[in-house]
Amino acid sequence: MAIWPSFAMYVPGAVGPLGSLFNVFLCSIVLLASEWTSAETPTSDGQKQPMGTVLNGQNAVCNAELFSPEGPLFASDLVASGAEALQKAAVDSQPVHHPAFSVRSSRYVAEQHMQVAEYVHVSGLTVLSIETIASEREQTFSICVRTPVTDSYGTPHVLEHSVLQGSSRFPVHSVFSKLLRRGLSTYLNASTWPDRTCYELASLNNKDFYNLASVYIDAVFAPLVVQDPLILAQEGWRYELVPEGKGDSISQTATESNEEGAEKSQGIDCVQTPELCTLQYKGVVLSEMKGSAGVPDNDEWLHRVKALFPDMPTHSENFGGEPLAIPNLTFEHLK
Repeated sequence: MAIWPSFAMYVPGAVGPLGSLFNVFLCSIVLLASEWTSAETPTSDGQKQPMGTVLNGQNAVCNAELFSPEGPLFASDLVASGAEALQKAAVDSQPVHHPAFSVRSSRYVAEQHMQVAEYVHVSGLTVLSIETIASEREQTFSICVRTPVTDSYGTPHVLEHSVLQGSSRFPVHSVFSKLLRRGLSTYLNASTWPDRTCYELASLNNKDFYNLASVYIDAVFAPLVVQDPLILAQEGWRYELVPEGKGDSISQTATESNEEGAEKSQGIDCVQTPELCTLQYKGVVLSEMKGSAGVPDNDEWLHRVKALFPDMPTHSENFGGEPLAIPNLTFEHLK
């Protein structure tokens, strides 16, 4: 999970960060499905070294022979050949058609050697498909939704964490952690920005790629967090009994918790002897943002942006969540 600053401007008329997460009219899915060749390796004398293998994709973008009649085919030659093949395929082929989608545009971008097609769903959802040539054969996928903030409750940040705690088709606790352990992904993450939240993944395996994409899509559009307030308590904030004297420093963590969530420390069981304990705020996002607030550079950046855009909540508010404001986030507000 990541929190990223951004100066992308707020779009007037966009809805709030909660409704927009589930409003497909304000969603953008970016699909980068590429077919690539491996990179060339220069020799000690600066000459190009012939390429040993060619990775051809399903669309046979790089369908040149490894050796041409004139001699070995170098990587740069193959890339050029692949680009020509891609350009020819772009001219000869038509965008994929589906009754639920209309084709907004389809074009070949010669400068980047890529074929770009933009589709619009009947709901207003936009899909961008990009086919290109690069140094590795890897497929990437990202769902980005507009979540401009209006306060410092950390709503989009909490949602970023929470939607990956199970969905309608995949009601699995901490599904994100399980995907990290068992999947074949080369990249799997989510990020919160001042005006958007993105869920990104990449994989070298075609089947794994579509499996991961299906989990992410269901997580974003049918998350269990809108039905289960305990997910907010885990990922956002909650009250928790902690032995007195343990403190609430950002550098201190729980040593052990029982089933009720109360801690045991120094031989004190807060369920059995609550009079020896005190209530403190706990939560994944709350802890993250307390840690972030302890970094001077982060605090300076937030104050600088607020001074630059005092009347623009998208940038003047703490989009990741202000530690003192996060406990104001309620389940009703989150939904």
